[in-house]
Amino acid sequence: MSAELPETIVESRKVQDSHSSYHVTLPKEAVEALGIGPGSSVFFTGEAGDTSLELHTADQMVESIQQLSDA
Repeated sequence: MSAELPETIVESRKVQDSHSSYHVTLPKEAVEALGIGPGSSVFFTGEAGDTSLELHTADQMVESIQQLSDA
């Protein structure tokens, strides 16, 4: 099972322009609670028509893929 946030987090962050890409910082308490940090792989998912993205840890993506293959 993946790590979980201990409480709801709602924060505003500014998108930073880094010439060839954009950067958004993540709240430290969320990063620590989810067990991610510098060098960790994260995945953003969203479906056509969505107006938001979801962030997933690599472990969450592996679990999702395993669940799909078991179905």
